[in-house]
Amino acid sequence: MIGDNNKKTGDNKAMVEKNLLIIEDSQSDIELIKEAFSIAEIDVNISTAKDGDEAVKYLNREAPYEDSPRPELILLDLNLPKKNGHEILKYCRQEEKFRHIPVIILTTSDSQDDINSCYAEECNAYIVKPFNINQLVDTVKELHELWFSVSKLLER
Repeated sequence: MIGDNNKKTGDNKAMVEKNLLIIEDSQSDIELIKEAFSIAEIDVNISTAKDGDEAVKYLNREAPYEDSPRPELILLDLNLPKKNGHEILKYCRQEEKFRHIPVIILTTSDSQDDINSCYAEECNAYIVKPFNINQLVDTVKELHELWFSVSKLLER
């Protein structure tokens, strides 16, 4: 469940809640992604930013985000107002304090130019948004498995 802090693993150690930042301007897409995590029964704290400027403020913990958790993973749309996804990806890779955070592009664009440029800008993965909730649930399960279970991330 989203935001359930003290889950226990089978060996009775407290499971640390993971923090996910979704940078997406479509409220309906945000709600679908949240629903997919809920359906998949994945415990993750989800924060959102609806444009590039808000994302930069969130990452830097500027008002009103001073107490916001540092994300362990970012899901980033490319087509954002103010600063677009390419600009946010470049920003994350240029700033030492954000460089280690995996950035997954989650967008409607299947343009090979977008794909090539995002990998050149050092995204960790590029995913074209699934067209239905079942595909999205499968996608978030795979993201969770790879980035929060299998991969070892830097300590924050």
